Amino acid sequence: MENGRLYESDTLHEIWPRRRKTLPPYGLAETPETASGERAWTPGDQPMTPHLLPDGFAQTAAGLMGDPSGRRVFGATRRAFIGSVVSAVAGLVLGSLRRAGAKQLVADLQDAILRLMQSAHIPGLSLAIVRDGQLAHVAGYGWADIEQRRTMQPETLINLGSVTKTLTCAAVMQWWERQRVSLDADVNDYLPFKVRNPAFPTVPITVRQLLTHTASIKDGPAYEESYACGDSRQELGQWLRAQLSASGEASVVRLNFHPWKPGARWAYSNIAFGLSGYVVERLANQSYADYIAEHIFYPLGMIHSRILLNGMDRSAHATPYTYVADGRADSVTLRDPRWTPPTHVTGGLQVPHCLYSFATPPDGSARSSARELARFLMAFMNGGALDGQRILQSRTVALILSDQRVRLPFEPGDKEHITRQGLTWYGLANMVPDRVLWGHTGGDPGIRTLMAFDPHERTGVVVLSNSDSGDAVTAVARRLWGAV
Repeated sequence: MENGRLYESDTLHEIWPRRRKTLPPYGLAETPETASGERAWTPGDQPMTPHLLPDGFAQTAAGLMGDPSGRRVFGATRRAFIGSVVSAVAGLVLGSLRRAGAKQLVADLQDAILRLMQSAHIPGLSLAIVRDGQLAHVAGYGWADIEQRRTMQPETLINLGSVTKTLTCAAVMQWWERQRVSLDADVNDYLPFKVRNPAFPTVPITVRQLLTHTASIKDGPAYEESYACGDSRQELGQWLRAQLSASGEASVVRLNFHPWKPGARWAYSNIAFGLSGYVVERLANQSYADYIAEHIFYPLGMIHSRILLNGMDRSAHATPYTYVADGRADSVTLRDPRWTPPTHVTGGLQVPHCLYSFATPPDGSARSSARELARFLMAFMNGGALDGQRILQSRTVALILSDQRVRLPFEPGDKEHITRQGLTWYGLANMVPDRVLWGHTGGDPGIRTLMAFDPHERTGVVVLSNSDSGDAVTAVARRLWGAV
C-alpha cells in the first residue's frame, strides 16, 4: 500500500483474522473477573510490598539482582532481544490466556514472575495484558527504586528503549496519510541537508528504508558517546547534519554508514530512526517531543507519558539498574551521581543509573508505564483507534503490520529470531510456540521492554523492567513455557 492504495496482500483480514474461538471472559480493566463472575485479584487488593516477596528478594542496592556479567554493550542493547525476562513473561501470559481462568491466571503469573525475577535478579517489573483489544489486567512487582523502597506499579514510568521506534513510525505514517510523505521518496526531499552513503553518493535513501533498517546507516561511535544524564543537550537536526550529511566531516560521516548499497541489506540502526523523527519535526514545524505528545500521547489518554525528563516528577519514574556480580560499580556507565557505592561489598551489587538520554530521542527516549503503553498497543490492535480517538487509519495500520519483504539475518532457533520486518514493527518468533507476534522490544542501560500482540487470538502484552538482565533468564523462560 502506498499513497492510499492497498496492496492485494495487505488486507485487514490478514492482519486481524476473525477469531476462531471464544475465550473465557476476563473482565474489565480495573476489576478482572473469572469465568464465573467472581472478582479476581487486582494490584489494588494486594500491593506488592516487600513482605509479599520471596525471602531474600527485596534487597537494597547491595542486593542480588541483575546480569551476572555486569557488561554493557551499547551496540547490542537496543536490538530486539527475545530470550530475556520480557520474552518469558510474554510467553507465559499468552499461553495462560488461552488456558486459564482469571483468578488462577493471576495467581500463576504472580508466583512465576516473582520466581523469574528472583532468579534473574530483576528489581522491578510491570505488565499489562490486553484481550480482545481491551485492557484486561495490569500489575507491578518488586521495586521501582530499591534505596527509596518505592514499589513498582503499573503506572510507574520507565524509559522504553527501542519500543519508542513504534511511536516514531506512527508519527511518520500520520504524515503519509496526509500525502506529505512518500515511503519510497528520497529522504532528502524532507531535509535541509543532503544525506547519502559516501560509498554510493548517487543512490537515494528512502523513508521506507529508514523504517525497515535497510538504509545502510549504522550507529557510529558518536552515537554511544552521546549518552548522558538528563535530557539531550544536542539539537537533533544539528547532530544529524554533523554525522550524516555531505557537508559534515568526511572521516566522521563514513563511520555512520555501512559499505553496502542502501536497500541491499538489513542492519539495525538507531540513528536511522533519529532521522525519521527529524523528518517529522521538519514537516510539523515543532519538536519531536511536542509532536508525539500532541498527536499520539494526548489523543490516546497517555497523559503521563513523555519524551523529555524536564518537568517530570522524578518519583514517578523507575530507577534503571545494572547488576555487577563482582561488586565493581566503576564498570557501570551512566551511574546515578546521587548514589554512593557501599565501602564493603561481598558478592554482587545493584548499581543505579541516572535518568539519561542521547542525541537521537526518536529512536529510544520515550517514557511510559505499562498501563499507558497498553493504550497505544490497543489502538494498533483496534485498527488505529481507541475510545473514539483515531491516530491512524486502519489501512495504515495494515501497511505497518505487513511484511516488507526484507531479507533478515536470523535463523530459526535464534533467540533474536525475527521472521518478518514490517514498517518498524517485527514479526517475532520463538516467544510463543507455533505463533508469530507483531511487536517490538527495547533495551538500554538498566531497562528491558517489550510490547507485542497476537493478531489471531487478539491478545497482547506490555512488559517493562528496570533491569538490563538478558541471557540469565533464558533457561527460566523456557521452563516456564514448558509449564503453561
